[in-house]
Amino acid sequence: MNESLVQQLARLGAPASTLVRLAYLKKDDGGTAPGSGTTNHALLTNRDAASQHPASSIGADDGKSVQVHIDGLTAVVSGTYAEIKSLRDSSQLIPGNLYRITDYETIYVQPVSNEVRSDSSALFDIVLLATDKNRFAPEAWAAHTVRTQPTGSIITSTTPLHQWRLLYDIDNNSSRHSWATSTGKGAVYRLIDHWANDLPYDFYNVKYRRYKITDTTTAAVSLVGHYLSSETTKTGFTVDSGDYVDLLTFDWSNAIRCNIFHPTVTSSNRRLLLNNTVAGPCRYNIFGGGFYNNTLANQCDSNQFGDNCYDNVLGEHFSFNRVETNFYKNTIVGRCRYNTFGNIFYENLFAGRCEHNFFNSLFYNNSFGADCNANIFNIGYNNKTFNNSQSYTRLFETGTIAYAPYLLSGYIEIDEFVQLSKTAEADLYNHLLTHCPDLVREISATHFGFNP
Repeated sequence: MNESLVQQLARLGAPASTLVRLAYLKKDDGGTAPGSGTTNHALLTNRDAASQHPASSIGADDGKSVQVHIDGLTAVVSGTYAEIKSLRDSSQLIPGNLYRITDYETIYVQPVSNEVRSDSSALFDIVLLATDKNRFAPEAWAAHTVRTQPTGSIITSTTPLHQWRLLYDIDNNSSRHSWATSTGKGAVYRLIDHWANDLPYDFYNVKYRRYKITDTTTAAVSLVGHYLSSETTKTGFTVDSGDYVDLLTFDWSNAIRCNIFHPTVTSSNRRLLLNNTVAGPCRYNIFGGGFYNNTLANQCDSNQFGDNCYDNVLGEHFSFNRVETNFYKNTIVGRCRYNTFGNIFYENLFAGRCEHNFFNSLFYNNSFGADCNANIFNIGYNNKTFNNSQSYTRLFETGTIAYAPYLLSGYIEIDEFVQLSKTAEADLYNHLLTHCPDLVREISATHFGFNP
């Protein structure tokens, strides 16, 4: 993130002659003389719209524009997308030179609606490095534009675009990028911003559609009247396909930082838009591949998601959870914190608070009322309905149903029936630790309410 422009270009394979010449920069304000070694080379904000040489300017971190000259020639070629692409198509690029697209905007095919959109919520220029006469490096930079930002833009004159890193494809290749369209201006397929959010598309501009839920046959009545469905149909809910809002991935009125979304790529190496929205603060999360069509209603902090998590509606305060693979079509309405969700967890409904639970694998088609707290579920629990206040239970199933309905008042089945003490919860913890350590490897003793 702190590389100078020269260092970045060197890493990308720019010719040595270009790197040497780029070390001799001259500031517009009559500052440092060439060769003194104190000029700033970073590709930073360009706030000097009145520069005498705007076509040859990239910004400096002090807000001054910087002129880059090579033997009296400008090393930055500025032009529209059509002009820069024409140079590439006709093999007229100069290897080592920088090319600035001054009219870039994200034009894309929106998932579900399949509309071609150009929302232009936040405008920036894209700067490319030519590595051959007909090729650009995929790594690119963002720079402030002289264009007027739209009302409510996330990007302001103080946004440190020099800290952004992009992967950009100048071609509108829909076989590589599912959202690409022939009327587009290339595809940003990775953007890392100054808050360390790392997503496989331009999340400052791409918007996703959310449809209004008007009724439900489930216990999740609190979802009715809200724009939470990523699809026009949703099992257990009535969705009004004509009543919708288009939302950015994040609600930027909240703290959004340190979120990593891994790309979702088809077997034919085609990248997909993820179609996820978060309505509140979103911080310190890692999202695996195949995380798409999810709606997080309010706040998402410090979660780790495995691969293939999709079509979920997750309610307020979904935080401090670990989600394994194949987590899909779940609805969790209330606060959901400090849970571990095992592999293959799908079509479950939690109508209220869900905290401090361990759900093992093959957990599906279960329905819970309010307050599901501090429970442990073993492999293969499915097709069950629980009322409110399902707490401090240890539920196990291995083929036949054998469970302890409340705390230690009964038997559990692991490899064999074992009768446990009805008063000492430590017996259960120690028994599990001995017979199935994998089950408790993620659970601290405090989940059992004691310290063994």
